[in-house]
Amino acid sequence: MSNAPGPVPSNSVDELRRLKDVETEWEAKLAAAKTAAQERLVKAREAAEAAVHAARAEVERVREFTLASARAAAQKEAEKAMAQGRQQADAIASDSPKSLGRVQEKLLKAVLRGFRGTETAGK
Repeated sequence: MSNAPGPVPSNSVDELRRLKDVETEWEAKLAAAKTAAQERLVKAREAAEAAVHAARAEVERVREFTLASARAAAQKEAEKAMAQGRQQADAIASDSPKSLGRVQEKLLKAVLRGFRGTETAGK
């Protein structure tokens, strides 16, 4: 008895050809699906990068707006403090020379008291 295959019926050859055709067809479909998936991935990455870029631009715009608002508020507050200081300076300057002298005397005493305090603390 021999192990050599016998003649293959023509039906089997046709079946093998059809099987090979189906295999080739499915390989093409898989390759197309893989290509489509890669294209979708590239588009998704590009969309994500564009979204990040847009978000960064928006954050920068908001930051600039916030800084400008803070600067304006600080400037307004500084002008208000300067106006109050000028009013107080004008009020002191318009007082009689006696009250100005009293203010100077109080200021001088406070400064001297501070110096005397540091002299005794150092001994």
